Amino acid sequence: MCNYLTKYFKIIKQSRQELGITQFELAIRTGVSLPTIQNIELGRANPTLEVLEKLSGVLDLKIEFKRIPLDWDLFASYGVGLTTQRKETKLLQKPLSNYLADHTSTLLKLIYKALYEMSTTPAVLDAERKKEALQGLLLAIKTHYPSFYKKHLVKSKAANNLISCKNLVGKVLKLRRYSLAIISGYL
Repeated sequence: MCNYLTKYFKIIKQSRQELGITQFELAIRTGVSLPTIQNIELGRANPTLEVLEKLSGVLDLKIEFKRIPLDWDLFASYGVGLTTQRKETKLLQKPLSNYLADHTSTLLKLIYKALYEMSTTPAVLDAERKKEALQGLLLAIKTHYPSFYKKHLVKSKAANNLISCKNLVGKVLKLRRYSLAIISGYL
């Protein structure tokens, strides 16, 4: 069973115990079989969302889906110029093949996630720095890998708006060179 599910199953068990409800009582109240509840609490089940909703209703829990925030350190290892001097040294010591099993799909996922985060979260920490680093990466891809850009990013209004700015500063061009040095190993 996945570790993240085990954590939720423990919450279900803990909530049931805090409310003083037995597994049998929970089964009766929810219409979920006793063996299913027992397996959930032992981390051996793979319940449907419907089952989890039934349990959460009785246990006064809320099922919520949230976007996972972008891991900017991981994104930096894929070529966005956000590393510190110490991290640059650490990254350059690893062979590029160790970074990426399916590098292009992961890179695209990270790019889309960064574009989404920057457009929906106005208070992103270091927003201007991250914007410039993302501009540098997108500019490197567009200028040196135009077929990749056309295939994957040309339809993204956010990506096009970000690099169509007439006031791209010299720092962005420097970050483009940094990004190009990294992405040239796998694009």
